Amino acid sequence: MQFLPDTSIKTVVDVLKSNSPTLSVVKKEYGDEFMFAALHKLLINAAKFFNVGQNLDEANMNETARLIANNYYFLKIDDFHLFFDRLKMGKYGKTYNRMDGNVILIALGEYWEERMQIAQEVSQQEHKDFMIEQAKEVYLVKTQDGYVRKNSIEDKDKPGTFLDEYEEVEKRELGTTFTYKESCRIERWLNTEHDAKAYILDSRKSEDDLYKVMDKTAPKLIPDKELRRRALEEHKKKEDAILNDKTLTELQKRNAIRALVGLMPLNQEEFALSEKHMAESLAKWQNDLKKQNKKKKK
Repeated sequence: MQFLPDTSIKTVVDVLKSNSPTLSVVKKEYGDEFMFAALHKLLINAAKFFNVGQNLDEANMNETARLIANNYYFLKIDDFHLFFDRLKMGKYGKTYNRMDGNVILIALGEYWEERMQIAQEVSQQEHKDFMIEQAKEVYLVKTQDGYVRKNSIEDKDKPGTFLDEYEEVEKRELGTTFTYKESCRIERWLNTEHDAKAYILDSRKSEDDLYKVMDKTAPKLIPDKELRRRALEEHKKKEDAILNDKTLTELQKRNAIRALVGLMPLNQEEFALSEKHMAESLAKWQNDLKKQNKKKKK
């Protein structure tokens, strides 16, 4: 396996967002030999690029790779690609006709300090964004059969004082949107006190998106209503496929559809009798419809 440079990685922030494995993960998954081979490849590439008088020899390269593996095992492969690109561009100063392990390790230390600072700033900004997001009233509380709606009712014993009451409404647009904190409180109350199987839904996203997440994380919480909808949809797909299969006879199609719902197959005689009854029922329905239309015209 090779770890080729990701051309979309331009900054430390890009590295933080990437799914590139760390050096320790590479060691665990592929072994020491593969990890050191990957480091050697990066070091050889850098040595060829600089082509200075005092360059990395094999012993120096082995020792540099060992020190990197021991001290920077938590960095991602994308970190090293970005670091060596920056080293080649002179971000960490001039080489002065010298490129050895000491130069590389000092520069890598500078990269690590910069990375820590940027990671801290990104973490603080993400926390800030998270708190702002949670304060928005955009979260619905979904129950098995509907959504939670909050109503403020005036206390009869204390005029001017309003109490919160909750009800279940069928339509999504009638549900109340809460802050994340309040929606968590209501969800916990419903599930603890009423075993309601309630969950939180972002009103800005479709339920289909949520169900995809729930399929992977909490399939037992998917509402019965959604499970029934899926079952009917799946049945309809199978039925359509059977009806559109030109290789099947009408009897085979009928029996295949019956098998979907666990019914025994029909023989040729039973099928003919069933077809006759269906034709008679259809004719009677059409005749009744004509009579009703005549009465309306009169």
